[in-house]
Amino acid sequence: MHTQPHEYVDVKCSDTDKVSEAIILKESAEQIRVELNGIPMTFRKHRSNIFVCNMHGLEFVLNRS
Repeated sequence: MHTQPHEYVDVKCSDTDKVSEAIILKESAEQIRVELNGIPMTFRKHRSNIFVCNMHGLEFVLNRS
């Protein structure tokens, strides 16, 4: 079985200013699915390279340049 290396991206919580590293699971033009500390999250396109996810009353931002 051949596995590809994981691609990582930084995710910032807008409410706490904490930055964490997440694994990209799936990516399309309109959304990015990541796993952050074992929790799957779906980010939706907000602007050209900014993706946003709201979860558990917090806002998370992913900058995909």
